[in-house]
Amino acid sequence: MSGDLKLNNVVLSYANLVEPRTFQPGDEASYSARFMIDPDSEEAKSNLEAIKKAVAEVKEETWPGPKKPALGPDRLCYGRMPDDDDRFPGWYFVRAREKEDYPPTLVANYKDASGKWHIFDRDTERQEALKLFYSGAHANVVLRLWGQDNSWGKRINCHIRAVQFREHGERLSGFAPVDADEVFSDDDVPESGSIADTSVDYDLDDEAPF
Repeated sequence: MSGDLKLNNVVLSYANLVEPRTFQPGDEASYSARFMIDPDSEEAKSNLEAIKKAVAEVKEETWPGPKKPALGPDRLCYGRMPDDDDRFPGWYFVRAREKEDYPPTLVANYKDASGKWHIFDRDTERQEALKLFYSGAHANVVLRLWGQDNSWGKRINCHIRAVQFREHGERLSGFAPVDADEVFSDDDVPESGSIADTSVDYDLDDEAPF
């Protein structure tokens, strides 16, 4: 399908792939990420050629004929970082977003007993996925570019279809999810009087701190 794009060994940035997020009041929650391409990586040439091909397909499908609209950088989902950028000097990128109702498939870097790539279930494997799909991790991604031409203007946008964890990298921001079994011990909780112990009758008026 025109606009389909597969990139290998990209670095995740501004990654919100496990849970949808709202950035501005009134906005719809969505999944999003910026996929960074190291120009010195082995995959850079093939990744950039894949982007060029997908962009050409989308432009021809959306604006057929010899005349194509001139789109500024703010109207494109791809580009190149400034050479003086602190973290990604001169790196290329594709930024993408997906609606909450269409969560991108999260794929592990190993296969199940059936011989198929393991797909993370956001309901039962949320913590495991958060440990892998973070800003700084390396991944392979499947995207879909599409052309916009309506009352909101002309743009080239990008959907996120699937993200495969490739390997760990330097975490760029935020905190790693806490593994409760690693940071808490049995000594941290009294043997009785816990929230789960319904046999203890508390009077909230006694020694109330407020």
